[in-house]
Parts: sequence; structure tokens; C-alpha cells
Amino acid sequence: MKGKSTYLTVGLAVLALVVAAPAAAKFSRHALLAHAAAGTGAFGPGCTTGGSQAWCDSRSFVFHLAAISGFSGFPAFGYFDRTNVANGNTFAGSVTCLSVSGNQASVGGFVTRTPGGSGTGVPFLVYVLDNGRSRGALADGISPFAIVGPEETPVAGFPYVCPSPASPLGYHSLTSGDIIVR
Repeated sequence: MKGKSTYLTVGLAVLALVVAAPAAAKFSRHALLAHAAAGTGAFGPGCTTGGSQAWCDSRSFVFHLAAISGFSGFPAFGYFDRTNVANGNTFAGSVTCLSVSGNQASVGGFVTRTPGGSGTGVPFLVYVLDNGRSRGALADGISPFAIVGPEETPVAGFPYVCPSPASPLGYHSLTSGDIIVR
């Protein structure tokens, strides 16, 4: 249960910073430049929508995300995990980059946990979409989780610099949960 409490603590800290940042900016001569993406939920099975090509998956997943960047000049940090509901296989990672534009975010970092324990230390990338709390066609979304090989680097400096936050593969609509992008 220690892992669950860790991401809950990080998630609560990110949400507190997201809520506090606008209020703190009113009292500062310099606006806070923090960006954040946080959420938890479930998705699948189904196909992505909104990208240049659909990506279909017959599995169901749950995920947890807490990422923040740019706060007082610090680089991005946080946590992401995605678990297959049927077999419990989990991919988890430490966040090292976050790019936000409007209601979309790209989140990248290094894998810290995989099924079977091999494959840690490689870069990962996931995109999220914040459409509020609605369900169906306007539900929040999450892209397929990508392990990024050296020949597939999306932008120079990745995984310390994230690509544009628009997912080329689109988004799976959440069946439950919520994503917040600020």
C-alpha cells in the first residue's frame, strides 16, 4: 500500500499547488509559471478519437497521474502509472517533462516499474485531455502509453523536454475519473 499512498500524496500536493498558484500570483510581483496535470480514472476497451490515426485496444486500464513543472524555476516532476485491470500488470514512471497548452498536456519521464521488472529506465510518453467532468464524446481523455526508443525521440531533449501536448494518436475517453490540466 506504500506505493498507493505515495502517488496520493504527490497528487494532493500537485492539486494544492494548482489551486494555490493563482491566489499566490495576485500577491507577487512575478506571476507563478507553474503548469500541472493530475488525475485518476479508468478507460477502455475502445479506440482513440481525435488523432491522425485511431489506436484500438481491447483491454481496460486504470491510471494515476500527478505532474507539475515550472514552479519557481524547478524542472518537471511527478508520477504516472497505468494498470491493466484484467491481469494487474503495471507500468509506472517518474515524470521529467510536462508541456501544457489549453486543456491538453504531454507528460514524459523514465519508466520505474514494469511487469516482470525489466525495462526500467527507458523513456515513456503519455498525453492527457481535460474536458471537464462530462462523460461520452466530451469525456476527459488519455492517449496510449508509449515506451520511447532512442530512434523515436519526439523532440530534442526528450524526456526532459516534452513534445507539443496534442496527441497524434488521439485519446481514449475515460469511463470514470477526472483529469485536471492547468
